[in-house]
Amino acid sequence: MTTSLILTDSNARFVDLEAKNKAMTKTRIINHAIDLYRKYKLKKDMIEGFKSQTAEDVAEAMSDFEDYLRIVDSEE
Repeated sequence: MTTSLILTDSNARFVDLEAKNKAMTKTRIINHAIDLYRKYKLKKDMIEGFKSQTAEDVAEAMSDFEDYLRIVDSEE
């Protein structure tokens, strides 16, 4: 899945401010935001895929989602 973004002027100012306040690079801030979005999108897509399943099946599948994210994060 390819993810990209275009910053509006107000978002660019926010990133500049955060970079100064947290002594982080703008690239690191944006990469972190994109990473969080990808995880959100993955979780949303997984839930959508389980719509035909029972609530118990979905809960069981999502109970391991944090473990899955740890594996994904460790591979980066």
